[in-house]
Amino acid sequence: MPPASPSDASQGSDRLLPGSGRPDAEVDRTLRSMNVAARIAEYARPGEVLVSQAVVDASDQAGPTFTEIGPVELKGVVGATHLYAAHRGETSAVIDG
Repeated sequence: MPPASPSDASQGSDRLLPGSGRPDAEVDRTLRSMNVAARIAEYARPGEVLVSQAVVDASDQAGPTFTEIGPVELKGVVGATHLYAAHRGETSAVIDG
């Protein structure tokens, strides 16, 4: 199989990125998620665990509790990202996901 060329970009999500074995749309989603996670970690203070709304939504009732931080602008991320601080056990400002 010949290597991918720049003209292959017009083929959309059916194109595989060299060496990845995955469609470029899947890789793009993964890279965006990794960028958001890195920016959230960068925004957190030492010892603080911050998470996105997606983590709050995916958390079960027996898991951590969350305190709303609010929307923040993160470098390299389009639009505001709503952040929450994650805690073990009870806290006074717990929100429902």
